[in-house]
Amino acid sequence: MKLQKFASVAGLGLLNFPPLRSNEPNLEKSFVKHLLSPSKFFCIVALLCGASFTATAQELVTNGGFEMSTAGVGNANFAPGWTNADTSNFSGIGNDPSFAANMTMQYAFLGTDQNFGSLTQNLATIAGTPYTLTFFLANDSGIPPSSFDVRLNGMSIAGFPQTNPPQTPAGGNNGYVQYTHNFIGDAGTVLEFRYMHQDDFFRLDQVSVAGPAGVPELSSTILLAFPTLAALLMLHFFRSRSAKGLASV
Repeated sequence: MKLQKFASVAGLGLLNFPPLRSNEPNLEKSFVKHLLSPSKFFCIVALLCGASFTATAQELVTNGGFEMSTAGVGNANFAPGWTNADTSNFSGIGNDPSFAANMTMQYAFLGTDQNFGSLTQNLATIAGTPYTLTFFLANDSGIPPSSFDVRLNGMSIAGFPQTNPPQTPAGGNNGYVQYTHNFIGDAGTVLEFRYMHQDDFFRLDQVSVAGPAGVPELSSTILLAFPTLAALLMLHFFRSRSAKGLASV
């Protein structure tokens, strides 16, 4: 009765567990016959599989949070994934808690003296496929001149470039503002952050380009679900047998 109630609450009522008979000569045979008949077994498998497959969006950016980069000043510090070109050699990777990353430990600080710098990454996009670009940007000074641009294959996205943008206010998000842009990919996409800041720095963190969900993968949940369900069924079966045996004495 408890198992049938559980099955009903969990949406397993279609399994229709029959009552156990006390005159079965073989417990194992009875268990298989009543609880693991082919129709019920495959129904359980289907329900478990339906609940255990997950699909997640495909991330194309390597080292989007700059956690794999080396803290310090210099173009070489941005690797892996990123290529930075800053002739003034002012830009780099920071981990100073006074400025702080958006959510993790490190961030990119970008600010050339006069000429524009460029931070790029090549993305393996597929032509005609929709993607979502997300990043967090902070500006540590509103004193001009400064400029920040975001480009996909050389074309600025909506809302950029920003020329002499105001300083972003400090707060619970450490001054970061989240930006999101949806686009249709080409056969390969160059993501570029183009920047110049004579007074201070821009801070960039948590860069992401997410594509469509990939092929669903079997979750480890299903590996735990089978033995757990089998144990519950066996426990119910033998408890029912014991109760019937005591009642007949």
